[in-house]
Amino acid sequence: MYRNRTSKLKLPAIFRRLPFVLLLLFVVSWSGMARATTGAIAETTSIRLQLRWLHQFQFAGYYAAIKEGYYSESGLQVTLIEGGKGKDTIDEVLNGNADYGVTNAEMLLQRLNGKPLVAVAAIFQHSPLIFVARKSSGITVPQDLSGKIVKMSRTSRDIELQAMLHGEGVNFDKLILLEDVASYNDYFDPNIDVLAAYITNQPYYLKEKHIPYTIISPSSYGIDFYGDCLFTTENEAKTNPARVQAFREATVKGWHYALAHKEEIIDLILNTYQSKKSREHLRYEADEIEKLILADLVEIGHMNPGRWEHIAKTFHQYQLIPDNYSLDGFIFSAEQDKLPHWIYRALMILGAATILITLGCIGLFFFNRRLQSEIAIRKKTEMALHQSEKSLLNYSKQIEQFSISAASILSIRDEKALFAEMSKAIIELSDFSRVLILLFKDEPPFREFIGSAGISDEVLAKIRMTHLPQSWYDDIFELGIKLGQMSYYVPHNMKSILNQEAVFYGEGSIPDREDMWHPQDNLFVRMNNEKGELIGVISVDTSKSGARPTDETVRPLEVYAGLISQIIVLKREHIRRQQLEQKLRFSQKLEALGNLTGGIAHDFNNILGIIIGNAELALLDTTESHPTYHNLSEIRNACNRARDIVQHLLMFNRKSDKELRPIAVADLLKDSLRFLRTIIPPNIELINQIQTIDEHLLADPPQIYQALLNLFTNGVQAMEDTGGTLTIASRTELLREPLKCSTGEIPPGRYIRLSVSDTGHGIAPHLIEKIFDPYYTTREFGKGTGMGLSIVHGIIQSHNGAILVQSFVGQGTTFILYLPVIEKIVDEKQVTSPPMLPGGSENILLVDDDEALLEVGMLMLQKLGYSVITYIDPEQALEYFRQHTDHIQLLITDMTMPVMSGRELAEKALELKPDLPVFLCTGYSDKIDEREATRIGISRYFEKPLDPVIFSAAIRNVLSDRPHS
Repeated sequence: MYRNRTSKLKLPAIFRRLPFVLLLLFVVSWSGMARATTGAIAETTSIRLQLRWLHQFQFAGYYAAIKEGYYSESGLQVTLIEGGKGKDTIDEVLNGNADYGVTNAEMLLQRLNGKPLVAVAAIFQHSPLIFVARKSSGITVPQDLSGKIVKMSRTSRDIELQAMLHGEGVNFDKLILLEDVASYNDYFDPNIDVLAAYITNQPYYLKEKHIPYTIISPSSYGIDFYGDCLFTTENEAKTNPARVQAFREATVKGWHYALAHKEEIIDLILNTYQSKKSREHLRYEADEIEKLILADLVEIGHMNPGRWEHIAKTFHQYQLIPDNYSLDGFIFSAEQDKLPHWIYRALMILGAATILITLGCIGLFFFNRRLQSEIAIRKKTEMALHQSEKSLLNYSKQIEQFSISAASILSIRDEKALFAEMSKAIIELSDFSRVLILLFKDEPPFREFIGSAGISDEVLAKIRMTHLPQSWYDDIFELGIKLGQMSYYVPHNMKSILNQEAVFYGEGSIPDREDMWHPQDNLFVRMNNEKGELIGVISVDTSKSGARPTDETVRPLEVYAGLISQIIVLKREHIRRQQLEQKLRFSQKLEALGNLTGGIAHDFNNILGIIIGNAELALLDTTESHPTYHNLSEIRNACNRARDIVQHLLMFNRKSDKELRPIAVADLLKDSLRFLRTIIPPNIELINQIQTIDEHLLADPPQIYQALLNLFTNGVQAMEDTGGTLTIASRTELLREPLKCSTGEIPPGRYIRLSVSDTGHGIAPHLIEKIFDPYYTTREFGKGTGMGLSIVHGIIQSHNGAILVQSFVGQGTTFILYLPVIEKIVDEKQVTSPPMLPGGSENILLVDDDEALLEVGMLMLQKLGYSVITYIDPEQALEYFRQHTDHIQLLITDMTMPVMSGRELAEKALELKPDLPVFLCTGYSDKIDEREATRIGISRYFEKPLDPVIFSAAIRNVLSDRPHS
C-alpha cells in the first residue's frame, strides 16, 4: 500500500530530466549573450569626455581611472577636454566635439525641452551650487537678496539657485543681477553682495583670507538636486550600450580609488594636469566633494528614478518644462538592447513550451496534491487569523496605555517636563527606540525641538545646527509612503528625498528580508493645527520588533501627535488671549494715568497761577534794586519751570488730533533730556552730542516727545541688565539724493538728523524688519507691549520723515530719525517781552470758581488800568451780563466750574452779544482744545498758569480796535 501511494507522486522520466534540458538551453543562451556583449568593445575605442570646468579635484575619478588603467582594461582610450568660462558642456557634446560630458541637473531640463541627452551616472548625490556672502552683509536667507547685487547665471547652469529663489518667493526683478560667472576677485569686491559658487571651491578663497562668510544652500530650502552627473547622447546610449556601461563602471572604480588616495590624486592634478590651485585648496575641495558623493551611504553613480521625477516636478512647478513631459529613456539602463532579437524569439518559444509541459505536469498530479494544499491553506488561514486577533488585541492595549499615559502626563505644569515625559512615553509604549518632536517657526533654523528621547546630546546638537524650513518636509509628505491618517514612511531605498546633513540614522544590522525595518528607514508623523495646517512633526526610527510600520502600528503615534497639536494650539491661543488682556490693561492704565494727570494738572496749574500772579503783582510794586526783587524773580522762574513740566506730562497723555506748529529743535531736545535723566538708571552713561541750535521743525510737540521717549526707553531697556552708554546726537544734514527707508522715500533737502544709540545686545538681522510691527516684542511676556517702536514709526511717517535702524548683535543699536527743517517762524508766544505790560481802561467780566485766582486776576487787571467785575458763580455772572451787555467789552472765564462750564457760559454770552471777545482759561480740560474753542467763537484759549506778558498783550490786541461803551 505504501508503495502504491508513493508511486502516484512520481513524475515521468522526461519530466524529471526537464531541469537539465532547461539548464543546457540557459548555458547556450548565456554564452551567446556574453559573446555579444564582449564583442561590442573587443577593440580599443576612443572616447572624448568634456569636463565642466578647469582641472581640479572635481574630476578626480576620471584622472584616477586613466592612471590606474580602468579605462584601458575596458577597451577604452579616454581623452579629457578641459572646460572653462564660455564653454557649455551640453553644447559641446551635442555638437559632436565630445562623446560624453559632466554637468548638473540642467541636463534633465534640457532633455525635457527636447535635447537628446541620457543620464549615465550621478557622481555627486547633492548639488554643490550655493550662494556665498560675506558675513558682514547680514545676508542669511534668500529673502535677504532683495535689493542686493547678485552675481549668477540666468542660464540653466545655475538652475538649482533659480529654483530656490522661485520657491522662496524672491522675484528676480528685485535683484540687481550681474549675469556672469564669478572670478576670483569678485569674492572680495565690496560692491557685490552675493555670488553663485560651488561649496567645494570658492568658499576657500574667503576662508584663506580669514573673511567670515555665510552660505545659502538650495538643499536647506527643499531644492535637493543631483550634482555632477555623467551624461551622453541618446544615439550613443542606443548604438553602443556596452561601451556606455563599460565607461560607467570604469569611472565609478576611478572615483572609489580617488577618494581612497586623495594625496596621490592631488599630486597627479598638480604635476600632470598643471592645476593652478594650491595643494591646500585641492585638499579643501577633496574633503567637501567627499561629503557630496556620500560613498559610504550610496553607491557612487547611483540614480533614483523617483528623485529625477521629483526634480522634473520642480521644473514643471516653475513652468520651465512643458506639461506633457516624460522621463522615458532619460536614465541609462545597462540592459537595453543587450540581446539579439533571435535570442528573444528563442526564449519566447522555449517559455511557451515550458508552460505547456508544466501544465501537463500539474494535470498529472493535481488531484493528489489537492487535498494536502487545501489542508495547508486552512491551517495557514487559521494561523493568520489567530495572529491578526493577537495583533489587534496588542494594538488595542497599546492605544489604551497611550491614553492612560497621556491623561497622567497632562497634569504636568512645566512645559519642558511635559514634552520630555511625552517623548519617554512614546519610546516606552510604541515600537520605536528614538523619537524627536519639533515645531516649525519662521526664523532660522526654522525648527524648535520641544521633545526627544533615545537620541544623544551630540546628535541633537548637530541636528539643531541644520537649517530646514517647513517647505523641505513637503517632499516627505508628497513622495513618502502614507500610513494611517498622518504618517509617512521613508524606506532606506528612498532616503535621497531626505536632507542627508539633517538625518542621523539609527543603528542595527541590515535585515535579510525587504519587509523588515532597515537602520536607514525613517517614519514621520504630521502635527496639524485646527485648520489642518502643518505646525510640526514627530520623527521616529529604530524599530524594536524589526518590522516595518503599518497602519496599525502608527495609530498610537498619531494619538500622541493629535494630543501634542492640541496642546500647542491651546498654548498659542492662551498666549494670544494673554497678549490681548495685556493690551487692554495697558490701554486702561494709560487712560487712568491720563485722567489722573489731568486732574492733578488742573489743580496744580491753579496753584501755580496763584503763586505766579502774586509774584508778578509783587514785582510790579518792587524796583529791581530792591533786595526782594531777585527772590520774587526766582519764585516766578521756578513756577514757570513747574508749569513746563506739567505741560510735558499732559503732552504724553493728551488725546487730540495732530496739531503742527513750529518748534525749536534745541528746546525740544533740552526738555527731552531733562526728562530722560529722571528715568535713566545709574549703570547707564548718557552722552550728549547735540549740535543743532537754531533749526525749527513743523511738528506736533506731544507726538515728537512721545517718539523720543519711546526710543530712549527702548535703549535703556536694552542695557538695563548689563549697563552701557546711551548717546543722543543731532545735526543738520543736506540730502542730495532721495532716501529710502521703512517709512517710504523722502525727497532731497535739509533735515534734522536725530540719533539714539545704545550699546545693548543688538538685534538679529532677520528680526530688524519686524521691530516696527504692532505688538512685536523680543522681551518676555509682561515686560513690554510691543507698541513702542510701532508708535515711533507712525509718528515719524506722519511728519514726512524717515527712520533707519543700524544694529549688530552684541554691539548695540542705533535709531536714526530724519525730520524736515523749516524756516524760523516768529510766534506770538516767542516775542521778546516788552519792558512794560500793556494796559487799558475797558470793562472786563472775570469769572472763576477759585477765589484766590479770581482775586489775583482782578488785582493784575486793575494794575493795568482795567475796570473789573468778578464772579465765582457762572450763572450769576451770566445774569449780570444779560443786564449789562453793552457795558462789558471782554469776558474772561475759567473752563471747569460747578453748575455751568466756561464753554457754556461763553456760548450763552455770545448769543447775547455775538461780537463779544471771550478768553477761555483752563488748568486742564479734555473736553475742549484751542481748535474747538476757536470753532465756537472764543477769541483766545489759554492754559494756566497764565503768562502776564502774553496775556496782557492778547487783551490789548482784541480791545484796541473796539469802541468804548
